[in-house]
Amino acid sequence: MRLCRAVLVIPFLTFAGAPDYALAGDPIVENYGNYRNITVRRHNDIEGAEALFDDYRRQWFKEGYSGVRVGKWAGEDQRDMPRCSSADGQKLSVNTRINCGSNHIFRLNVTGIAASDSDTASIDETGALAYLGYEYLFSNDAFLGLGATYAVSDIDSSLNGSTLDSEVSEFGAHFVGGYRFPREIGVAWNISLTRSTDDLTRNGSITSSVDMTGVMISGVIFQNWYFSQSTYLSYGLDYTFLGLFGPGTVTDSSGAVQDTGINNGRGDFTGSLLLVHELDRAEVFARLGSTAEVILATDRWLDATADVGGSLNLSDNIALTGTVGGTYRMGNYLSGRGSVRLVGKF
Repeated sequence: MRLCRAVLVIPFLTFAGAPDYALAGDPIVENYGNYRNITVRRHNDIEGAEALFDDYRRQWFKEGYSGVRVGKWAGEDQRDMPRCSSADGQKLSVNTRINCGSNHIFRLNVTGIAASDSDTASIDETGALAYLGYEYLFSNDAFLGLGATYAVSDIDSSLNGSTLDSEVSEFGAHFVGGYRFPREIGVAWNISLTRSTDDLTRNGSITSSVDMTGVMISGVIFQNWYFSQSTYLSYGLDYTFLGLFGPGTVTDSSGAVQDTGINNGRGDFTGSLLLVHELDRAEVFARLGSTAEVILATDRWLDATADVGGSLNLSDNIALTGTVGGTYRMGNYLSGRGSVRLVGKF
């Protein structure tokens, strides 16, 4: 969910462009580099930073709430704890501070992923991505936060008799924020950086290692429309720019120079629908989305995603969410995912 002004993209376009094919190499390596655009993007998608935006779309957090408000009816603006105040103007006591609404939000998301791709090479992938984050509510309408992601995956490719096996480890850092306007309209954004190391084994014995950096700038605007007091639809539009930068070529242990297909940039819009039904201290939901590349688009410019899940208050301060879902992308890319998320307000 991501809608940034186009001006934010301009500084990066000088570094973005088509991969450098000046040196000949095994096409499987170049194809792998292009595939990695999909996997890096996950740090910024529903597996990573984007998941927290859905919680704000569902209005779980308000400054005056003592904890996480899941279910009937989280969107109502009725504070459940008194405002912090001191009649004599002296420093508040510990007990008074405890009985005031909390502004600190902590979260942990863990997602398991399985994917296959047969557009050019035959690719199979298994992996996991974890997100750890913190946000601070400045008011009922504004928040800022920081997050970190860590991902690992095994990617096995084959093309024209060649094989390429990869072990990937990635770290990501995220700066997030959001603001809610009247009439149920909200905006959220994030700036993300990733750093990854890919240990490659070609044809069973030829090894190499590739380090690359990803830059993502995203923003989303969303609005909620209510069918009833307990059922509503949140529809959003977001924009993301992804730049992936690394060595244009890599020399493997055999001395061969391989094109990596790295050093490129892409921009896309994503539309999403989040249908939520609130229960007593719980919610069930379904989420549909589609992403279309609009800047330096590839021939695989469109995808579609679907996720279903539910959330439950484990206590007044902790909520648990579980989801299952998948993605289809043009060119026979399919992925499935399952996630568990914990969020606390203390």
